[in-house]
Amino acid sequence: MTSSIDRADLVERIGALAAKASDPPDLARYNPGSAHYESVRSQQFVGLSAGEIEGLSRDLADYFSIDIDADLNIRLSPNDGEGMNPRYMGQRVIARARAAGAERALHAFEQLFTVNRRHLQGVMAVWGLHPVNAFEIWNGIWLGPLSLVSPTQPRDILLGIPTLAGDPYETPGFQVNARPKAALTWQYTVDPVISFGTFPPLPSDGSEVEAVDVVRCLTLVSSRQVSHIATWYQTDHLADALPAVAGWGGQLITWAHQFEVEPEEIDETLAKLVVHGFFAMHERDQRRIRVVLDRLNAARIESASPESRAIDLGIAIEALLFNPKDPAGEINYKFKARGSVLASSNPEERRNVAKLLDRIYNLRSIAAHGGSFDEGDGSVRATLVAGIELAGSLIVRVIKIGKIPESWNGLILGWERIDV
Repeated sequence: MTSSIDRADLVERIGALAAKASDPPDLARYNPGSAHYESVRSQQFVGLSAGEIEGLSRDLADYFSIDIDADLNIRLSPNDGEGMNPRYMGQRVIARARAAGAERALHAFEQLFTVNRRHLQGVMAVWGLHPVNAFEIWNGIWLGPLSLVSPTQPRDILLGIPTLAGDPYETPGFQVNARPKAALTWQYTVDPVISFGTFPPLPSDGSEVEAVDVVRCLTLVSSRQVSHIATWYQTDHLADALPAVAGWGGQLITWAHQFEVEPEEIDETLAKLVVHGFFAMHERDQRRIRVVLDRLNAARIESASPESRAIDLGIAIEALLFNPKDPAGEINYKFKARGSVLASSNPEERRNVAKLLDRIYNLRSIAAHGGSFDEGDGSVRATLVAGIELAGSLIVRVIKIGKIPESWNGLILGWERIDV
């Protein structure tokens, strides 16, 4: 940067203006313990004239060698961006100086304009798990408690931390009642951040795409439905010149997601095995496993009707055991034979699995043809519970094998083996 503006004088001036400014009256509405309170305080203030703010904006534009009337476009995350008028830079710098100090506030903007790169943390909130500890589950993606994620408004809302002072149930602008306790996190770099005249190209985030598949795989380490509730990108609001949260987006939630999951130990070895095994599979098999996992996850929804759960469970197992080019016919037999040979090499265990698969197939057939179950029949629920557990174990075995078997005859007739 080449400018007639002296940096030390600029820091002193920012500090003086920040000291003169005061909190906006609206700040009293918010809970001082919430991230939203800190966010408002780092962006808004009163007590300065429009001339004082615009004068600082002009000096900042001179210092950064940009036109005060330039059309700046900023990419905040892979999902969104915003325009920034240099005339309002003074407002942003003063607000951050009140929270972080004049030196740190100016440094944040220096980084923005000289490096033109922004490091973010991607966060995906997950319902159905409540891990006690954090660990890297896949290629830079970490699984851990949502409470360990640094405070931001989305994180506070999902953890039930009130935004408004005095009313823990009112959260302006959001109607989210889900209570996820787990989060996947990863690092993401926006590069470039700023462009003049047009928006920077939309950066893709492969980790976010992979995180969706990680959530799918996590249904194999839980006895519950595992759901992706929301995704956003965040950074330190004191160290960054731009808003601390971007790209907030959510999933459709159900009443079940409003119940909190108690802390539990996650089988880290199993979690890594299924996730790493899934990503090691051929893309063709990954596509099928996604269908299988989605249907198994749907079968875990306790609030769904037993008929819906039976259909989802049956489809999950059938999608795993039947190949697209299989000839039609003898579906029930193949369902039992393939599932039992995949489940175990022990003859007695195979017999028991075949009996369970026969019951599952019959339940699915009844439900698929419009039939209903007697709600008082405990055997239906017992079959669903046992079937869901069996389906999970079959998927894990396929992932351990590394591929979905293409030819079942050798396995069924004994000249091929499954060694896992």
